[in-house]
Amino acid sequence: MNRIVFVWIFLLTISSGDCLFCTGNHESVTFIPDRSEQDTLKENQDLYSGKVWENKYRRMNGDQFLFSNYFLPGNISANGKTFRDLLIRYDIHSDEIMIPVSLEDIVQVNKEVIDSFTLTFENKVYQFSKIDEDSLNNIEGFKGYFLVLYKNASALYIKYSKYISPDIREKSDGDFIQTQKIYLVKDKIIHQITTRNDLFRALEIMDSLLSTVKSNWIIWDSIFSNNAKVFKFPAEKEYHYLSGRLLTGNLQPVKTDETLLMSIPGREAVFQYTRTDANGNFNFRVHIDEELKDLILQPEINSKNQIISVESSFSDLYLPAKIFVDTTNGPVPSFISRLNISYQVRKIYGSSSIGDRITPFIPPLKPKRFYGIPDFELIIKNFIMLDSMHEVFFELVPRVALESINSDYKMLIFDPVKNKLEGSPVVMIDGVIIKNLSLIARLDPGLVEKIDVVWDKYRVGGYLFNGIVNIISKRGDFTNETLPADAVRLHYRVINTVSSFVSPEYSSAEMKNSPIADYRNTLYWNPSVHPDEKGKARIEFWTADNKSDYIISINGITNEGKTISLRKSFKVR
Repeated sequence: MNRIVFVWIFLLTISSGDCLFCTGNHESVTFIPDRSEQDTLKENQDLYSGKVWENKYRRMNGDQFLFSNYFLPGNISANGKTFRDLLIRYDIHSDEIMIPVSLEDIVQVNKEVIDSFTLTFENKVYQFSKIDEDSLNNIEGFKGYFLVLYKNASALYIKYSKYISPDIREKSDGDFIQTQKIYLVKDKIIHQITTRNDLFRALEIMDSLLSTVKSNWIIWDSIFSNNAKVFKFPAEKEYHYLSGRLLTGNLQPVKTDETLLMSIPGREAVFQYTRTDANGNFNFRVHIDEELKDLILQPEINSKNQIISVESSFSDLYLPAKIFVDTTNGPVPSFISRLNISYQVRKIYGSSSIGDRITPFIPPLKPKRFYGIPDFELIIKNFIMLDSMHEVFFELVPRVALESINSDYKMLIFDPVKNKLEGSPVVMIDGVIIKNLSLIARLDPGLVEKIDVVWDKYRVGGYLFNGIVNIISKRGDFTNETLPADAVRLHYRVINTVSSFVSPEYSSAEMKNSPIADYRNTLYWNPSVHPDEKGKARIEFWTADNKSDYIISINGITNEGKTISLRKSFKVR
């Protein structure tokens, strides 16, 4: 007979009285810190990724920056992660933000990964959000970075810009003139405010919102404070860490500081680097989701006969276990036999407790080109098919050449007046760095979809590219080429897919009279029972046809990280 069982779970939830978001004071800073002593950038590659900035307006009157040509304190949100206590300068002529990496280099941050940023000027915090070109773009110029005045059901934005006015005195290349436009967005309709009547209309719309809208100055100044609680052993909430060791040819860990590279093959190039410690250990950051990832790891220098050893993602520390006398020849406990019989009966009836796949709590990360929008993009199908990649670069790709030197190949980048630029660009196929450029020379142009080129220097953290040439194949998965001998290709999943647990429902007469026997060994399973505000939770399940003793096992964790475990039993007669 099937009976419904109610289980009440009481959990003690402890809340901390600490202030997580408190307002902090900011001071203007006008110097560039020297970070060249150590590579603290590799953990923040999502942020320190961009072209190396060069000042192209030395002969201009004024400057192209908002508020000041000094770097101002601020914060940046990129790819869903917040980077605090930065020095930022906002170029409103090109609508780009930049941050210093060292005394020598300033990086223009990759705009594709930026969500928002703040600037602190004269003790006031200004919040800027990025609006993509595929949203709310029915007014020309309504994309890029906008100052947020208010944002709720409706929003009020300011767009700052500077244009160049010719110098009639001809003593300079011109003057920077600042302009600004105000926009009101309501119900996905954009109202550009250009006259006093526009302003009155906007005020009428905003007047109905002022009772509920909160000022963004206050919100963001609190969120980006320095008083957030710091945990000594943080969980992998933002990233999973793929760890391993770099070994020599005789399987000894390398003792020198070596650089390793990680690529995710695809049409959108994803790149990350790391460095080994004194014992050859390394780790890469991997987004936490259920997606099966295609990862390629390789040393920066492919000629050292090194071996990449990837460690297990499971801990190598286990609870102590006792060794008991061998019991394999003893009698099998009766409950083991009953469990086995129940399993076989369910298999005969085709019954299963595995339901549909549960929608992932964390969606996969949409890949974005780590180098942003390239300086030049060649779509092969738009041109007559050529016989070789050498001809493709010679005829169709400006400022780039693939040269043959003593049966070897070299990629070169030139400036606009055809002077060879310093260093060699990084060459990729489907986002995977290629050192042996004969692979490019032998590549069939008919297999190529497009070529992306970044002519200028580009930084990702502490890793500098002297230009980038990325060849994207029609398959876009790097399956047409062979990996170097010391590279490793992994199909890696951080979290396994989870299916729902199916339990029969006997509340209807049809189910109660079903001829199919219910021989479930597990009556109920739920990995995420959440108590209410009083610390109580209630679960319900129906028993099976087996008349036996059952065990209730409850395991959980409190808000303070304390584990709980409870086991009870009940009998079905």
